[in-house]
Amino acid sequence: MGFCGRQQLEAVVRVGNAIRALARCYLPIYATTIMDAYELAVERGGGLADMGQPDFLAALVRSEALRRRAAQAR
Repeated sequence: MGFCGRQQLEAVVRVGNAIRALARCYLPIYATTIMDAYELAVERGGGLADMGQPDFLAALVRSEALRRRAAQAR
């Protein structure tokens, strides 16, 4: 499979999908938000394509709202 193993390829695809999901929800695209979206996808255990589904996008927006509330509370 070339230079990348399957796990590395899936990680790269998941990062790309995280960026697309953030953009689709009009959320800021920073290293932190990308990693939050990536980790949310891993926690939910869905497939790579599931990151574009409405239920994942809704969970992503909720996660970002919670992150912002926590940041304001500091």
